[in-house]
Amino acid sequence: MMEAGAVPEAKMTDEFECEEILEWSRHYDNQLWFVTSLLTGANAVLMTIPSNSLRVGLLGMALAVVTVFFATSFRSLRRGLYCRLKNRHCSLIYLVKGDKRLPQWPVYVFFFALVVGYWFWLLWANCPDHRCISASALVFSLLLLLVLHSLGRSRSGSSSAKN
Repeated sequence: MMEAGAVPEAKMTDEFECEEILEWSRHYDNQLWFVTSLLTGANAVLMTIPSNSLRVGLLGMALAVVTVFFATSFRSLRRGLYCRLKNRHCSLIYLVKGDKRLPQWPVYVFFFALVVGYWFWLLWANCPDHRCISASALVFSLLLLLVLHSLGRSRSGSSSAKN
């Protein structure tokens, strides 16, 4: 017999798991913004180096793409956590659900596409002997950003989220 006011064990387990999922979601949010800050800062520091170096420009483009890659992977992890919370019918799911009125993802990717474009512009202006390489790097980087953008927008949960 259960005492008055006692909580069934299954409900306690679900609440504990919801809290744990929320902690992981917060962890991935922190990691996302830490990585974004670190790599954006590194890119800004690279921009202070004289811009007549092909290697520096290509590294700047690569850093912009890598930043979006990490953000995409963290979004994927959080999406899996969201699916688990949704399956548990957790009342705190609103804490990890994004606001559709303020879509950050397209703006985030567009910002880094602008960074790639800036590096291209610097390389085009300061490395005329390597314009073919600069243009190829621009096209390759923008294609990667487009792929990452679509992966980051994907609404389907990962296979691990369906467990």
